[in-house]
Amino acid sequence: MADSSTLMSDYEYVDEGLSCEEFRQSAGLKSKRQLRDAHGVVVEFREDSPLRAWLRRRVPNTQVLRDNIAEWSDDARYCEDQANGLLARINDESWSRVQYLWELNPITEWVGLKASSLLYQRDEAPIIGVTNGNLHADETIVLMNGMVANRHASPVIDEWFGARYRDGEFMGILPLEEVWRVTGYRGNLIPGTTERRYVNREDSAASSEQIDTAQLLLEDAVSRGKSMLSDCGEQYRAQADEEVTRQMGRIEHWSHARKTLLQSQGKNTKENTKQVDRILEQYADWVQDTLDASGEPVIRIAAAFVGKE
Repeated sequence: MADSSTLMSDYEYVDEGLSCEEFRQSAGLKSKRQLRDAHGVVVEFREDSPLRAWLRRRVPNTQVLRDNIAEWSDDARYCEDQANGLLARINDESWSRVQYLWELNPITEWVGLKASSLLYQRDEAPIIGVTNGNLHADETIVLMNGMVANRHASPVIDEWFGARYRDGEFMGILPLEEVWRVTGYRGNLIPGTTERRYVNREDSAASSEQIDTAQLLLEDAVSRGKSMLSDCGEQYRAQADEEVTRQMGRIEHWSHARKTLLQSQGKNTKENTKQVDRILEQYADWVQDTLDASGEPVIRIAAAFVGKE
């Protein structure tokens, strides 16, 4: 399920993207299907798949993409079971093919990049007229996505927010949920379902004056977005330190359990112990590089909303 601030869940976002014919052609996919034993998706790549080549540079270990197949699931327990389960031990697999599907998974980033490049040209964004009466004709909301990347060039801070203006004057930064409330863009729930229907009038196109005003506001909106992103960075770094500690505890627990298993099987050789230690070191480096927010802030204009009477 999507949370209250998003249009869809991470799984729905990726599944919709990989189901789009233009995306599939760009990715070089042979097939796509649902996971059999959990909520998730499986894709098979062509040998020359651009998406597989792109992912290989961003996953913790290329073994997760073996046999030209990738699997993603938003079921955290299932992903953990696949990594530590009996089948993985029997096959002596150090890395499970099933990747946890969340907002910072590389496949989520790829779908976002393709959505931007295939739906709109470079330096283009839609301007949308709002007809629900909550946004006045002299008001504009510039919807932005702010990102800060890690050492792998993947975003670790990924925030959506809006800058609201009235008659050209800055009124404040709105969290995404407030943008949806004011614009009504998430739509209304269809009775008896979890689906939403967004309805807008055909005569809701922005006027030429509103388009000109929105363009004049972009520079100020980007500046205010970067300032907001800087504040997010301080909070993120405190959370990242806690996550590094948690992740290292997990991999150290795995290392101990792995060595214990090897010992019980009479395989606790010096070489096997070194291999476990190498995996521990590789994972530690990957966690540090993945959670490090060392990149420059990047602001992307996603859309602008204007009021229509």
